[in-house]
Amino acid sequence: MTGKTVERARGRWREILPLLGVETRYLQNKHGPCPLCGGKDRYRFDDRDGTGSYYCNQCGAGTGLLLVRKLRGWDHRTACGEVDKLIGNDNRQSYSASTEKSPGSKAVAIKRLLNEARHPDVVTGHLRKRGLAVGSSVLRGHWRCPYYDENGKLVGTFPAVIAPIIGPDGSLQSAQRIYTSADLDPRKKTMPAVDTIKGAAVRPFEVDEEFGIAEGIETALAAYQLFGIPVWAALCENGIKTFQPPPGTAGIHIFADNDANYVGQEAAYSLARRLTRHAIAVEVHIPPEPDSDWLDVLNGR
Repeated sequence: MTGKTVERARGRWREILPLLGVETRYLQNKHGPCPLCGGKDRYRFDDRDGTGSYYCNQCGAGTGLLLVRKLRGWDHRTACGEVDKLIGNDNRQSYSASTEKSPGSKAVAIKRLLNEARHPDVVTGHLRKRGLAVGSSVLRGHWRCPYYDENGKLVGTFPAVIAPIIGPDGSLQSAQRIYTSADLDPRKKTMPAVDTIKGAAVRPFEVDEEFGIAEGIETALAAYQLFGIPVWAALCENGIKTFQPPPGTAGIHIFADNDANYVGQEAAYSLARRLTRHAIAVEVHIPPEPDSDWLDVLNGR
């Protein structure tokens, strides 16, 4: 079925080519070095009509598939086969933007995404780049996670860290996707909740009566690495404000962000006031430097 590979790959060459040995620095629409002949300023990648097209004054013009063939020394069938290994050999997506929004299918889409995330090396590599030496089996790596723009159009598939978001009652409510590509904005996207993520959190660690809560997943891991306290992630300042600890919680450490506009601090103290009214001991920890979080503190050390 190699005849359909090029059409399936349309619009996805910026994702595909790095996985087949073409460095991302060669995927810019401006004159620069050629990955094939080594010329310093004779090549550009313009990706016309999503074909992965390029032009080199010495090598000539070609498409993404031809670029892969020349770089790897493959024939047409071999190149198509390698591309199919990355993007699949049919036209179906594991889920779509419309699937995420359709009534009654949200839980199915979330569970399917988590089941598809079977590449722990994606998680390990991302956390290492962020300066973290700890991880969690809760976090899952997805090698080809779909990315949709604000209009619901599929941009492509990219490596991502997938984190289940658990409600106060222990139910799976959503999942956060942390895309590892620096070219995507935003890099973090949360799937539509089954019911609500109010009070929910990502739970990287098992906890007892005393544990911590932070905003971001990476901040939670950093706090755990720094202080040895298991920390959950509420994902944002509103998540901190509305967080609901499980029954039996006796103490909470709030690892707040030190925001210049005091949003992180305000959320932390809002949670602290609410929890103390329920006889839960609270300690608020704020990094010393303005506009920093505990991941910054960890990397600063």
